[in-house]
Amino acid sequence: MNRHPVEDYLAELATTLRGPAARRAELLTETRDSLHDTAEARLRPGRTEQWAQEQAVGEFGPIHRIAAEYQAELSVAHGLNTLRILLFAVPACPLLREVLSSYLVPDGRGKIPGWYDTIATLVDFGTLGLLVTIASALLSRRWISRCITDTRRLGTWMVRFAAGAVAFLVLAQASTLFATVEANITGLSRDPAFLVAGAGTIGIAALLAARVRRGVTLLPRSPLNRP
Repeated sequence: MNRHPVEDYLAELATTLRGPAARRAELLTETRDSLHDTAEARLRPGRTEQWAQEQAVGEFGPIHRIAAEYQAELSVAHGLNTLRILLFAVPACPLLREVLSSYLVPDGRGKIPGWYDTIATLVDFGTLGLLVTIASALLSRRWISRCITDTRRLGTWMVRFAAGAVAFLVLAQASTLFATVEANITGLSRDPAFLVAGAGTIGIAALLAARVRRGVTLLPRSPLNRP
């Protein structure tokens, strides 16, 4: 029975990789093409295709080293996807505040408490600053990758950056929700619309936190310079 060293190599490599499916498939396709090109170059009279493929696989590198390099790239791809999601999720903070503000009932002074406006302003400016930072990071990702040449370090930076953004998002949403409840005097916490908005906010924050946690698990465990 003829062996297929290239396909065996790819099958084993595929089982070790975790991360965005599109980037994972792209890496495996690039590897397959590279191995077949090398095998074709090594093929010579008197040698079988299986032998040429074995030579190509041996030259390409051991599974554990290639898997660590690819896993680092997958962690970066996951981090970029998380930042893109945050780019749309972060603006939800001021939008949510505006929706909840429509439920506010003026206090005894005939107006919304001043401290609520202070919290709202801080959340708005913080959200705008975070949005600009995320957009800048996405636009300058090529420059960042040139500055951080170690892919594993780049992936770690992405995870930490996303974690900080999600932490701010959770804090901003929680501040908005609690401030709205505190500023209202009519039992807003029992209002169905408020409950739906609050549940949606918590759900979005939980999904983003899960993505950050997933990003941590995608970081390669073995050193990239392992022989």
